[in-house]
Parts: sequence; C-alpha cells; structure tokens
Amino acid sequence: MHEIFTIQVGQFWEYVCHEHGIDSMGMYHGDSDLQLERINVYFTEVTQGKYVPRSAFTDLDEYSVNKIRNSMYRQLFRPDLIVNGNMSASNNFAKGFFTEGAEILPELLEKIRQLAEECDVVHGFQFLHSIRGGCGGGLGSLLLDHIRQEYPDRIIKSYSIVPALSMSQVFIDPYNAVLTMNHLIENADETFCFDNDALFEILHRTLRFPPANDTDINQILAQVMIGVTACFRFPGQLNMDLRKLAVNMIPFPALHFLMTSLSPIQTNSYQNLTEQSLCKIAHCDIPPKGLPRSVTGISNHTGIVQRFDYFLQPFKKLFQRRAFIHWFIDEGMEEIEISEAGNRIDDLIKQYKSIDNQ
Repeated sequence: MHEIFTIQVGQFWEYVCHEHGIDSMGMYHGDSDLQLERINVYFTEVTQGKYVPRSAFTDLDEYSVNKIRNSMYRQLFRPDLIVNGNMSASNNFAKGFFTEGAEILPELLEKIRQLAEECDVVHGFQFLHSIRGGCGGGLGSLLLDHIRQEYPDRIIKSYSIVPALSMSQVFIDPYNAVLTMNHLIENADETFCFDNDALFEILHRTLRFPPANDTDINQILAQVMIGVTACFRFPGQLNMDLRKLAVNMIPFPALHFLMTSLSPIQTNSYQNLTEQSLCKIAHCDIPPKGLPRSVTGISNHTGIVQRFDYFLQPFKKLFQRRAFIHWFIDEGMEEIEISEAGNRIDDLIKQYKSIDNQ
C-alpha cells in the first residue's frame, strides 16, 4: 500500500472519517468492505479496529493547534504529531521562513521522519496552507523546501488558499503571496488553488449565507479535498495515486496549478461537457457526508493566470517603491530574493499565456 502524509489539515479529517466509517475515537463502525480496502492510504491501524490519521499539525502559535487539541476529534489524532511554537510570525513571510519557523522546523521534520519509518512505501505528502502570512506562507514554504530535499522522488501536493486582498488589512500580503508562490513553483508537483474571494462569493450569493466565517470556508475546502482524494482512498481505475493524477492533469512541470469545482455546493457551476476528449470521468461508490451523490471537477487551464495577476500587480506596485521591504530584510531576506520571486511568477504567467495562444 502507498501511504500519503497530510500536514496541517483540520476539517478534512471529519469528512474522511465519515466516509471510511471511523468515529471520533478512531474506531471503525462502517458497513462496506470498500471503506477499509484502501484505508491505509491516509490512516494507520494502531490496534485491532483502531485507526489514526497519518497527519501532522503545525502552527507558530498555540491558538490554531489548541483548537485541534480541544475539538471533538481530539482523541483521533496522535498528540505527539501536533507541533507549535510560542511566537507569532506577524503576517510576515520572512519571520516564518527565516526566524520563527526555523526554530520549530527540526522538531517537525523529526516527527515526519518517524512517520515515514512506520510506512511501507511513502507515496507523497499533501499540505493545506494559505499563501499569505508567516505561518502558511513562510513556515509552509520552509517545510516544503525541506520535504523536497529529504524526499526528492515523492509527490508533493498542496491545497493553497489565495488571500482575499480586497478584505485584507495587511499591507504586505502581496509580498507574502508572491514569495510563497515562488516556492510552490519550485517544489510542489500539484497545487490546488482556492480563491478566498470566490469562496466568500459562493457562500454569500450562491448559497445565500449570512457573512461567512472561517468555519464555513473550511467546510467547503474539506468537501473539495474529499472529492479530489476519493480516487486515492477507494478502489477505481482512474487517478489511483498522486503520480497518475499528475500524468493526467499536468502537461509541463511548471504548469501544475489546478482548479476545482464542486456540486451540489456550487449550484451555478453546471456545464455541458461537449468535448469528451478533454475530460476523464471516474466513479466512486461511497458518497460524501450528508449527500446521496456529488461531483468534483479538477481542471488545469489558463484561467488561473487571473489569480496570479491578482496578487502580482499589487506586488509590483509595492516593490517598485521598495515599500515595506525592510520588514523582510530585517529577518534575513535579501532584496534580490524578492525580485526573483516576482520574476518567476511573471515567467509562469507567460508560459500559461503561450499555451493559450497555441
């Protein structure tokens, strides 16, 4: 069995447990052999009928990880795989990458090595993080770099949340986003991009929610991740592992930024697939929590360029004036690193546009 590590994921596990018939204590109470056939992809069986997620949680302060420690699923997770620091990164990529994040990195890497030793075959890693701020951006990028160095032939998949700059009060968010994207281009094999603005729009207009909070957003993200990973967790013929997914979806290594759609959550997203040659369809017999059926779509198309431009243009305006770069330089970053990150995003946009013009 090929095992997958999950790093820094919250509500995802509630849905995974439900689909595999596992309760909040990690005990199996399912009703289908399919639920157990590939359960070792994401879970480890520690005793007869008792399963724990193969997952590590990390943050630079205690707030987020304490929510996990105090949640209904607190007894599901291994407490030794929850790692946190004692300082905030102050929404600064450089703090998470060079200073605060570097302090907890050795402990976090050691936990991952311990998990790897317990596996038959380490197939890959999946991250959930925001590309803004010091923890999701800075520490996430630092961890991504080291995972790539230690496991160069393993697949790295990320679920990366693009910040809603229109609602942000952090002036350096465009810097954080560009710097994080630079590391995703270099080290990730598959990146699923989620737009916070679009998620709020779905909740407000499509589902007519009142003002959304992080829990609402995380619920949608978790449901998308459940749909994406179903082909790994249950028997099927298409995209049976991360590597096959990459072969099917990614034409060139740099163009690995994927977009998703979900129904029935996105009620206005129905499309007629008239070109069968442009799509592949896989079927899973285990429905998501609370639904008789659902559809998850994965696409790789040039529309992603709009998301890159969304934070690249504000980045260019700030960097042209060298605004706020001392916040990064004071933490050990060099100005040339910021410049090169912007250039790499520019190059990525050109590659996507060249495909669009063919």
